[in-house]
Amino acid sequence: MIDSSAFTKIAVVTDRDQRRISSICDSIKSSFNPVITDVENNAWRKNSYKNSYGQIVDVDFFMLVIPSEKEGALETLLLDAISEDPYDEVIVDRSKEYVDHITPQAARYIQNDRLKLKAYLGVAWAIQYPSKVFTLIDEQMRTVQWEKSSILEDCFRILKLI
Repeated sequence: MIDSSAFTKIAVVTDRDQRRISSICDSIKSSFNPVITDVENNAWRKNSYKNSYGQIVDVDFFMLVIPSEKEGALETLLLDAISEDPYDEVIVDRSKEYVDHITPQAARYIQNDRLKLKAYLGVAWAIQYPSKVFTLIDEQMRTVQWEKSSILEDCFRILKLI
């Protein structure tokens, strides 16, 4: 990156999982050092560095941690978006209850919280779209009208400006 000066904007979208946003920022700065030294969640930050030719190069950097306000991952955000509809909120809640209940007996498959979160979403989708259970998840995601979700709109607002 330092030699090429090829990038003027970089955007990173990452799961929060159980991490604090500050530790994610530190990890990003460490990974992109010395190009990226200023990182803030859900905000464009101007970074400057000296390339291998001694020129000062500016790079705008954006990081979006999903979800920002609580532990979780993309699946958490999608479950929250599905739950905006009161009818589907019941399905999401009951799916979580079922997965929580079955986890001790399904320990071979649900070995950690990350997989449990994926199971929550998988069960909810299996109930919402039983005829599509055997299709690829990519196809499943394309059938849902995510653009109608205010939660997803708020989350990705800045990225839509690119």
